[in-house]
Amino acid sequence: MVDDKEYKTQNVNNVHNSAKNENAFNLKKYKEKLQENINTDIYEKEKEPNHPEVILFFSFDIANSSLYKNINYSGWAKVLSHIIRKLQYRVYENLKAQLWRVLGDEVIFIIVLKNYDEIYKYIDIIFDILTSTAKDIKSGNIFSTLEGFSESEKYLMKLQNIISLKGAAWIAIVSRNPNFNALENNEQYENISAMYDLSNNYKIFEFLGNDIDAGFRISKQTCPERLVLSFELAYILSRKTDILSKLHIITYKKLKGIWKDKLYPIIWYHNKGKNNDIEFDDSFSFDEIEENELVREYFFNKKGESKLLIDSFMFNSVDKALDKILIDRNLSDKIEKIGDVISKTNPSYDKNTIDKDYIKVDLMELHCVAVCYNKSTSKILIAKRSDNRNNNASKWEFGCAKASLETSIINTIKDEYEKDFNINIEPITDCTRKDDCQPIPLAIYQVKKSDGLHKGIITLAEIINDYDISKFEPTSKHNELAWIGEDELEDFNENTVPDFKETLKLAFKKLNENQLQESTNM
Repeated sequence: MVDDKEYKTQNVNNVHNSAKNENAFNLKKYKEKLQENINTDIYEKEKEPNHPEVILFFSFDIANSSLYKNINYSGWAKVLSHIIRKLQYRVYENLKAQLWRVLGDEVIFIIVLKNYDEIYKYIDIIFDILTSTAKDIKSGNIFSTLEGFSESEKYLMKLQNIISLKGAAWIAIVSRNPNFNALENNEQYENISAMYDLSNNYKIFEFLGNDIDAGFRISKQTCPERLVLSFELAYILSRKTDILSKLHIITYKKLKGIWKDKLYPIIWYHNKGKNNDIEFDDSFSFDEIEENELVREYFFNKKGESKLLIDSFMFNSVDKALDKILIDRNLSDKIEKIGDVISKTNPSYDKNTIDKDYIKVDLMELHCVAVCYNKSTSKILIAKRSDNRNNNASKWEFGCAKASLETSIINTIKDEYEKDFNINIEPITDCTRKDDCQPIPLAIYQVKKSDGLHKGIITLAEIINDYDISKFEPTSKHNELAWIGEDELEDFNENTVPDFKETLKLAFKKLNENQLQESTNM
């Protein structure tokens, strides 16, 4: 069914006492009615991951966007939005990342890290997305699919050559702490993720902590087509010999609030293999040293003409410089803790799920449970939850789908059950509502989670294909299927989700009523 501890099913007639034919409604009406009238018992608080996780943050910022807006005051919005959408597509196509936020012309993504090898791979991909997109902007290729502009206008965009792209990446140990509980117990190097209520119907997701602040500070220390890294991320990357040559110390800056306002290394990442095999020092334009202060500092520092009174090896020997900083800033324990947290991140999590769902700002979840039956045998399909599920592991249920605003309830149920069980079903609907035919709720329940009460409906669905459960292969959700008949109900003594038998009794009662109705109409 759903992740739960306790729930109490209710007959829909106790919840909705209007006309008989008004017992099925669309998603919006479901939510409104459920929020107003359900007084069922609730589950105990669903378990949330309470272990810290190491998150890779990375951002792309459209450079020179203010100048571009001033020159192209009538069309800049479409152009910049188009570039951001292209970035999102390329990130989702190549990385299991989730969008955290868009700040003006900067877009920020996150990925939960599960092993060190991922870090090396992800940074290369991020750099590739950055440089390839910047080249597409410079060449004008990115404007070719832009709608609402003539070919001559697109050509003018290319000639302007104003905007570009710059990037930043950093890592942080993050504890999930949506309600700021026990903040005093947070360890020294941990940041937190939290949910803010802006109103009764709107929330925002936020990350808080010194490493988050540092990430935003370093993101200002880069320039077009360059990827700046936090010290911790650069140090971890430097431990791999073939990546060390891709790290370049540009200069040192005092960043407000970071390291007690002491010097912080500005480190850029450059992979010549992703940039036409061009060496870092040769990758700058002929006048970039004149136009960009950071580039100017880099070349002066490299020549030993730095204005900073520090040893030259702190610029020219990346590995020695990083080791020196690690010791002087007393960061050895932090690096060790990062590795320890990554190694303890639960490897059984579905990679596609954990990354995608780390940030959850749904106003309310609506779970849709279909009790699937075989009409010819009058038996109901039940599914045993996998052993590694966080809640109700190894317990029997009926499966579940989560409703979305983009898809109808019927299609959501059908698609999810086909995906989970390779089964074709047809939910029982209220056909008297021809303009808005929806599943008939068999029962309603609600779930208490850390961010509030989420609701669910239980409905009947007929299996419409020849279904052989012996061909079912275990998944991350379920490891076994079975049929159960009404005469087997009382003798079924295996572990189940709450109110499992009560739900079956309601389902068999409804099936018997439907069969009687059909025989009467014949």
